[in-house]
Amino acid sequence: MDSPLESFAYPISIPNENIPLWDGEFEYYTPDVHKTTGKVFARMLPSPDVRIEFEGNIGIGIDDVFERREKLRLGSIGALLSRGRTRLDSISHYNNEEGDIFNHCKGDLTLDLSNEQIECDKVVFHIPNYIDNYPSELRLTDNTWEIVSVKVSNYKDIKEKIESTAGFGITHLGILRRLDGATFKASDAETILIKLYWFLSFARGSVCGPMLYIGSLNNIKTWEPWNVPLQHPWKKGTHGWMSSKNSTINETAINQAFQGFIRKSTDDYWRPCLFQAIHWYTEVNRSTIVLEGAIALLQLDLELISWAILEETSPDKTKFESFDKMKAHEKIRDTLKRLSIPTDIDGIPLLNQYLDEIITDDTPKDGPTAITSLRNAIVHPRKNKRSKIESAGNEVKYAARAVGLNYILLALLKIIGYNGKYLNHNSWNEEPVPWSRGLDSKR
Repeated sequence: MDSPLESFAYPISIPNENIPLWDGEFEYYTPDVHKTTGKVFARMLPSPDVRIEFEGNIGIGIDDVFERREKLRLGSIGALLSRGRTRLDSISHYNNEEGDIFNHCKGDLTLDLSNEQIECDKVVFHIPNYIDNYPSELRLTDNTWEIVSVKVSNYKDIKEKIESTAGFGITHLGILRRLDGATFKASDAETILIKLYWFLSFARGSVCGPMLYIGSLNNIKTWEPWNVPLQHPWKKGTHGWMSSKNSTINETAINQAFQGFIRKSTDDYWRPCLFQAIHWYTEVNRSTIVLEGAIALLQLDLELISWAILEETSPDKTKFESFDKMKAHEKIRDTLKRLSIPTDIDGIPLLNQYLDEIITDDTPKDGPTAITSLRNAIVHPRKNKRSKIESAGNEVKYAARAVGLNYILLALLKIIGYNGKYLNHNSWNEEPVPWSRGLDSKR
């Protein structure tokens, strides 16, 4: 059965195929007005972006449209496309039947940020490559907004296709409204939808989230920014802090995480820290970068979180100096202890064996030591360091990567005030977060 939202959305039934956004008459100015035809579409492969194609008569100065910062107007909807929004990367010439020389122009179309005065009472949006980890409808709310997302009617077919091709397809549609039913500015909608983008990326464990917004007022379209932020291709076996199917984490728990995320990302200090930490987390989580690079990025992410927490909670600059002098494993261990996240690796014999071989002093044999020892051996490849990475083997590195990913997702969940279940990246079971069980970090 089709979702009611599908009637408001762009045509999205075929994965990996272009999504038509607009097709019709153009006007361009040189400064005389000239009419032509063209189209705008979202290209899904090799990675999602928005493209524009149109025809122009070379004899009347099509290049001047861009050289002189003139504009294109899309006929029926009246949208103006300035030179700053259009980057032509292909202009091919051909002759029509009358012998006139024409250009076929292709290029990228960037996001229109002129949305301050646009009013909406709802915004429909498209979500690519999301997983089937909640019932067919999910309702998220905070003090101001209501967001409802639903799976598309042919979700199963789309998932099979993008899973087999490592491609892209619209798997879910969403709608944003104010809880009180009032109208709102498109710029306010954009702010909350960017936060939703990072929240869903964190939940998915791979960058994905709202794109191609369609704002309307009284069922009349008022805002179509044709936005396509970065999206990761589908990668089988990628998980965030929820299982990819049959998750035991219910809508109430997801809302607790969402509301905490919105509160924290409203803070000007925490917003860039959260977004950056999630971006690095997803890059490591997808296993698309070389394993040694993933371990180095893990430590970078953990140190980002460590400094963010210290700078928020301690205005005393002398503590900064003391913290800065600590070794990396000490900083990470200290931060995890503050967050009530255990650092022991008792259930991971591969890492214990590795640390028994390389640690000869009283340095704690735990997760922070394993990660930083491997990272130091990777980025400081002197002979005595290389032996540590050579003796590790890929199985040890994968184990350290899983431990580090678990630290990051637990740290972020603690920061946003979440107290429910999460997907443990070491055991692959959904279990309560450690602080909800009253556990203290171990040294």
